Amino acid sequence: MKPIIILSFIFLFSAPLSAQNNWSFSLDLFPNYTLPLISNDGETSETVEQEFRDIETWKPSVGVRLLAHYELSEKISLGTGIGYQNKGNRTDWETLYFAGLNETEEIRFFRNSHYLEIPIIIIWDFHDRMHIQGGISPAFNLYNSIKNKRIFNGEETVGKEEDYTEPFRTFLIFSEIGFGLDIWENKTLRLRLRPTFQAGVLPLYGDVSLNRHFISAGLGINLGLL
Repeated sequence: MKPIIILSFIFLFSAPLSAQNNWSFSLDLFPNYTLPLISNDGETSETVEQEFRDIETWKPSVGVRLLAHYELSEKISLGTGIGYQNKGNRTDWETLYFAGLNETEEIRFFRNSHYLEIPIIIIWDFHDRMHIQGGISPAFNLYNSIKNKRIFNGEETVGKEEDYTEPFRTFLIFSEIGFGLDIWENKTLRLRLRPTFQAGVLPLYGDVSLNRHFISAGLGINLGLL
């Protein structure tokens, strides 16, 4: 939430600059679902790999970015800026049985990786109210966390800590493609909705047997200063 608030304030103060010729600014919000796709180098058995595939699932994630756009032509613009991306996955609920006790515990885990990104995108306004956006985002890992939810005797507890269990890469590259529609506009602001797909070019971890590549799908919400 803090990155969203900070970039929103920067966006508001950038309004005077948007009056400059060929330049405009926008704020992107990207709620999405993210899943790391598992890859195996062959050193891990297929049985163990399948166990991870069976339990890992999509996780709600969010991204936010502040963009400066330069008009290359009437219909094509180049954008760059700074942003925050949250990626990760969650597990399905597991049931733990306690030997000798007639009690069980439900548990699931949420893994989050937090990134500072520098998006580089091209926007093609092929219609008065429609556009296609694509590009890449070099991303730098800020930190990683893991959260667990437990239900025992009907009571839910939540625990959270930093995640040092894997050799996370400090640098990733995200690619993206999206199709957008202008839904509202006045003299100074424009609101766009953009279904977007993102994929990680580099794997999440360093030298490990079972690795992950991020894929994300969601609805981009873009508020632009005209």
